[in-house]
Amino acid sequence: MPFRDLLDAFPAAVYTTDADGKVTFFNRMAEELAGRVPLVGVDQWCVSWRLFRPNGEPLPPDECPMAIALNEGRAVRNVEVLAERQNGERVPLMPFPTPLRDAEGNLIGAVNMLVDISALKVAEGDAARRGDEQAALCRLTDRLYQADSADDTYEAALDAIFATLRCNRASLLLFDEAGEMQFVAARGLSRAYRAAVAGHSPWTRGEKQARPFCISDVPTSDLSDELKLIVLSEGVKALAFIPLVVNGGVIGKFMTYFDAPHAFSDEQINLALTIARQIGLSIERARSADALRASEERYRALVESQAEMLCRFTRDGRIQFVNEAYARSRGTEAAPLTGASLWDFVAESDRLHVQAMLDRLTPEQPQVRIENRFETVDGERWTLWTNRVLAFGPDGRWTEAQSTGIDITDRKRTEEALRASESRYRAIVETTPECVKLVHRDGTLLHMNSSGLAMIGADCFELVEGKSIFNMIAPEDRARFKVFNESVCDGARGSLEFDIISLSGDRRHMETHATPFVTPEGETVQLAVTRDVSPRRREEEQRTLLINELNHRVKNTLATVQSLAMQTLRSTERSEDARALFDSRLAALSRAHDLLTQRSWQSADLREVVARALAPFTAIEGRFTISGPPVQLTTKQALALTIALHELATNAAKYGALSSTEGAVAIEWALTPANDFQLTWSESGGPQVTPPARTGFGTRLIKGNLAKELGGAVAMDYHPEGLVTAITAPVEDISAHTAGF
Repeated sequence: MPFRDLLDAFPAAVYTTDADGKVTFFNRMAEELAGRVPLVGVDQWCVSWRLFRPNGEPLPPDECPMAIALNEGRAVRNVEVLAERQNGERVPLMPFPTPLRDAEGNLIGAVNMLVDISALKVAEGDAARRGDEQAALCRLTDRLYQADSADDTYEAALDAIFATLRCNRASLLLFDEAGEMQFVAARGLSRAYRAAVAGHSPWTRGEKQARPFCISDVPTSDLSDELKLIVLSEGVKALAFIPLVVNGGVIGKFMTYFDAPHAFSDEQINLALTIARQIGLSIERARSADALRASEERYRALVESQAEMLCRFTRDGRIQFVNEAYARSRGTEAAPLTGASLWDFVAESDRLHVQAMLDRLTPEQPQVRIENRFETVDGERWTLWTNRVLAFGPDGRWTEAQSTGIDITDRKRTEEALRASESRYRAIVETTPECVKLVHRDGTLLHMNSSGLAMIGADCFELVEGKSIFNMIAPEDRARFKVFNESVCDGARGSLEFDIISLSGDRRHMETHATPFVTPEGETVQLAVTRDVSPRRREEEQRTLLINELNHRVKNTLATVQSLAMQTLRSTERSEDARALFDSRLAALSRAHDLLTQRSWQSADLREVVARALAPFTAIEGRFTISGPPVQLTTKQALALTIALHELATNAAKYGALSSTEGAVAIEWALTPANDFQLTWSESGGPQVTPPARTGFGTRLIKGNLAKELGGAVAMDYHPEGLVTAITAPVEDISAHTAGF
């Protein structure tokens, strides 16, 4: 299959350009992604109608990733752009432009693959939304747990409904004693509307297996004309009935209202049911608490008259007397229980505990409160007993006790449910990989999870409890953080980036998202989720450093090439000679670059520099003698000396020692007490030497530029028997030159 057919069938958008960025090819997917037919040979850099940066700022075509790849001759990665189609639709893309070169390494164009990351962006948005919903559920759980009244429960429920279901209005209704549905809380609904629809419900009180009832578009719904008119008059176009269920039966509902038609997704309905379960549990807990308080009040009244689950028994557990309430708990009459063993009714796991508690009683302290499980005809339940010893033997131990008790099973179950709920909440906070913390308005740290403690280098919360978090913020960010903390404690939400200094002195770059949080004491503090984004910043700085280093090297190299080209063309009459001479000088510069690249552009050994510079002239053995101690040159010195040695060798091959078969060149260097190196170029065996009539480019390059670049001096003596060039330069500190030329 032809290459173009393969690209056209490729399941990703691909297009190519020439070296100037003009489009030369595009496949079918590129045309679909751009939403237009690109113009080959006309469109430049990209195939899209318009380009924008991720923040919506227009992106000039000559600054797009493809333009950067062609202009800088490098592949561009990890960049996002927005491509706008002619119909105004914008598509988030991740381009992968890569330069194309021919066999000689010349830039001939580039290829770009465009990856549509719309699904990824949607997934990121969904993840953020789910995170917000989970946080709202956690807040709901916490607020419901801390609710002191029914109104607190209703307000917490409405806050969670608005935060997670994103409706325009909401209400909460419960069945009254007559089985009528009545409003107990609402937001955004008029009094007239509430009065008109009160009592309406798709379910009856206690109905089993009730399911949500959703109306996506009121005008087209099956509601009666009268009810439809009432709803539309309120400005409601869509609504949902969510049942509140306790012990399998409906006790009420909450409703969401939308001002426009709304499609209810399964995810949204399931989220609504989760909220409904939380609300139902809280309402039931409140009712159980009310019932328990009433029961305890009855207990206190009945204790005086010994009318609540009264039992009198001996030390060995033999029952002497029980009242009717106790007998009913056993599912029998009072008389048959007389003489039975009390311990047969106490749960086996609690018997030793109850006996030990009773054995601790004395005539001075004859009363004790004991919670234990006991067996009934309905299974195992909890009882709270108050025991009063009525008689003690000569040995001071009790012989007979009379106890009264109440059934606290519902309260125990409620407490266990609350503990489980709190445990789940704490588990979520403690296992999240991000820092979750509470900060007081004055900066006092009220709470921090394990991940946050690890970020600041604390082994336990006690090390930082009650301390000011301001002291952990980097000084340059502290004022901004204080203003941010004040705004959150005043009711605003927001995000902030700042640096912290951990307890061990390490610096980390943090990104925080905060929201107001009301404590049980009624104070508003900052609740924040913070992540460590230091690696993303340690990466941005490294990328900037590498880009600056590359720019520096490219500029210096281009300046050197430009100088060589200008001087070569200026001093050479024939273009053929100029090209050959320029090519040889570029080759010398390339060999120096190869050497420095192998040494990571840190330094170069003088002997290696000499050997590479003279490589094209060493075809005949014995023509060069090279000697000297190890000397490390900076990158700048290595490049300058390479060009100079190349010019000396070229001159010797044309006019000096290397132009005859008997000629030779000696290159020697030594170190001086002043920490300089002295290199001598000595020619012999060639034609007789006379000083030149005029100074050529090579001589100017050696005597002027070389001395300047090396920071030393150059002397050229034209002895009749051969040219002698002496080069003196300091041995510089390599570490001071490792960041560039």
